[in-house]
This record gives sequence, C-alpha cells and structure tokens, in this order.
Amino acid sequence: MDLNDDHQSQRTFAAHSPSFSPGLDDTELDRAIFDSLTQLSPKGIAVLPVLNVEDVRAKSISLSTDIFASWRTLRGIIERHEATIQKRWLKRKLEQRWKILKYAWPDMPDDHRPDLKEFRQSIEPVIEHEGYYMWPHINTYDLSKPKPLLMLLNARARSQPYEFAFADLNSCRFGIGSGLLRPGVLDSHFMSFVGRTRPGAYGELNEKYDVPSSCGW
Repeated sequence: MDLNDDHQSQRTFAAHSPSFSPGLDDTELDRAIFDSLTQLSPKGIAVLPVLNVEDVRAKSISLSTDIFASWRTLRGIIERHEATIQKRWLKRKLEQRWKILKYAWPDMPDDHRPDLKEFRQSIEPVIEHEGYYMWPHINTYDLSKPKPLLMLLNARARSQPYEFAFADLNSCRFGIGSGLLRPGVLDSHFMSFVGRTRPGAYGELNEKYDVPSSCGW
C-alpha cells in the first residue's frame, strides 16, 4: 500500500467537508453532511447498493430509538458516577485498563488506526472487520491511556448525539474513500441529524429535490 493513500483520502474529505458556519440553518448543515458523504463515495470500485425508502425509514427509526436509549443510560451513569469512574480508572495500571476494555468489548482492536493496519495487511480489497473502519478511534492502544476514555465518556454523555454526526462520518473517511465501506444510494433524499434531540426525528428521512441523480456517484 502507498503510505500516501490515507493522506490523499484526508485531502479528498477535507475538500468536501461541510463548513459549520453559524449562518447555516439546521437543514443546510444536514445537507452539507449528506453532500460530503456522496462526494466520498468510491468511483469505479464497486456498484453502490440502491436502497428502498421504506426500509431506510424503518431502519432509521429503529436505530435512532436504540441510540437514544443507550445515550440516556450513559448520561445517567455519568451524571451519578463520573467522579468515581475517573478516580478508579486513573488508579488502574495500563494492563488493568486494557483488561477492562477487553472485558467490555472483547473484539476491540489493539492497534492505533486498526483500519489502516488491516488495509495494509489485506491481500484482497475486502473488509474483514467493518468496525475497524467505522470506529477506528475505538482501540485499546488509545483508550487504555489515562485520559482518552474519560474524555470520550464525558463528551458522549453530556452532549446530544447529533453533535457527533459529522465527527462520526469523518472517522469513516478512509473506509469510504477506499471503497471498503459502501454507503447506499437513495436518490433525492437526505437524513436530518442536526438539532434533532429525540428518536424518530434523529436521522429522519426527507425528500430532496435539488440534487442530481446519484447514478454517477
């Protein structure tokens, strides 16, 4: 693998990254996120799956319900026990923190940027561990350090899920740019995330009439 591949992916993503200007309303921000994803869709690598509107809508409602249930649970834990969690975590040695992470998430990769490592080691351009490309920041190398996990828990618990919509997409940029993560195609639709604070509204599917056909994406 050319070591410049990820740098090129980052440049491609940066060129299409939405600007979070205070002048944009929520719908404009949602569309900017949507457009950045479509710009990253791989060209000439694989045919992107065409999605069904009703299937996407049903899946969106189901997932948003699960997301908010998990978020409320996490928020409640952090509101009641954050100081205790921080104190106990910082007292643990590196090996102990590693074991805790593995107990909570047995398949958590051990390497920083597990997506890049798997890509370099793959003989064929196939994806073996989808999570490596979707959440490359979730790994024991980074999270077993004293502060990253505590910062992650604090941020995710005390902020609304929509505040991470673009950051989570950004973390997938290599997987999408390499063609290993294949976003589906749904013409003239986009999902709304920005400012959405309840299940059903978060990830709501909306029609969009002012975009070109996705056939060439």
